[in-house]
Amino acid sequence: MNMRHISEGRQMGEAKQKRDALKTLVLSFIERWDFAPSEAEAQAVVEIKKLPQTTVRRYPKDVLSYMRMVPNQCHANARFMQDEDPDQKCKQVSGYWLQQGNFVLHSVVEREGELFCVTPMTVESTDEFPFIPDPDIEWRQESDYRVAYRKGVRVEPGFRSDPNESRRVGEIVRLRIERGMHPMKAGEPPF
Repeated sequence: MNMRHISEGRQMGEAKQKRDALKTLVLSFIERWDFAPSEAEAQAVVEIKKLPQTTVRRYPKDVLSYMRMVPNQCHANARFMQDEDPDQKCKQVSGYWLQQGNFVLHSVVEREGELFCVTPMTVESTDEFPFIPDPDIEWRQESDYRVAYRKGVRVEPGFRSDPNESRRVGEIVRLRIERGMHPMKAGEPPF
């Protein structure tokens, strides 16, 4: 076997590992959003839709890598920026990243009036996205974790505009992935 074949085999192995990791991530995301609808969720959605929306820009990949920010850990990343800022100008701001009709709990950083995201993405994504800051989110320490609450209701992972539709789409995506479709393709309409 020559070096070219070894290199190609290694690349194929790395691609499969990335696809498997993405599959695990997407399936866990679907599972986290598969919970029973509640009146508290419906009321939160009504209130959140009235909050002002802004656009947030994500720091460039190379900057986030240099800063050693962790993918999918937005709350910890923003809190780290707040706690470790020697000038004490950074503040964690929690709210919602609008994604496919869902209000996904997300944290960004505010510094001198500007909001920015310090969390790298594991998949290709736009560097700007709609964000709704929510002043009613409070963080509570529970055992070794900080947990977000909104008006006494635990927020994680967020709120759904249409819980039944969200669950229906999640089930379709899950079935597509289980049948072998690439996780990114499985999440594309039509549903």
